Amino acid sequence: IAITQSHVSDTGAVDLVVPDGTLNNNALQLTNWTIRDGGYVASSQLTLPKSKHDHAYGTLVLDVPQNKFAGLARQIQATGFARYLTLYASDLSSQFVDLSARIHAAQLSLRQYSVIILRATTVSDVLAVQSRINDIQTTIQQLQGQLNLVNSQTTYGALTVSLSEKGAPHVVKHHESGPQRALHASINGFLDGFNWLIRLIGPLLFGGLVVAGALGLTRFIRRRRASL
Repeated sequence: IAITQSHVSDTGAVDLVVPDGTLNNNALQLTNWTIRDGGYVASSQLTLPKSKHDHAYGTLVLDVPQNKFAGLARQIQATGFARYLTLYASDLSSQFVDLSARIHAAQLSLRQYSVIILRATTVSDVLAVQSRINDIQTTIQQLQGQLNLVNSQTTYGALTVSLSEKGAPHVVKHHESGPQRALHASINGFLDGFNWLIRLIGPLLFGGLVVAGALGLTRFIRRRRASL
């Protein structure tokens, strides 16, 4: 399967400090730049001040076409307010090729079973082949969904912009790399599994303690009776 386009996923994070009272205007400017480059705002969370002692802050996630991603990041950095800029690039070419090959193989199997079902002579054979066809169609849909996600990730780059005014507390949300996300997911998965095990064993352990207590009480009563 030939790769006819780049399958590199660009992501990045910017910590942008703006003068007091200008956060809303700066967020609007970033939005306009993103739309100008053919992108869109994937999410926007802005907290405006409730009093003169408060400061505005927020986060924008900008999805920009890959060929415009680096240019927009440089333009934001050139505003002079960028506290830091971090960019990541992940090559998803092997994942694209693997998913495409698996879809192609599944489609070949689907065509073969479509021929086989026409030759089936009994109801049980027809049902068995149809069940297999349904399974293959489900697999193709799942693989196609994963492939669409890869294409989306390599069509648009995601730039997370943390906005804060000069007097606001400095709270930085660091962008995690792929290995960091995988490590955190593994730890969370282990903790979830451990919690599930505790929930499973807990009732059994409690039941065992109740039974052991009942047996101990019975033995105590018997001994008392025997001593009388």
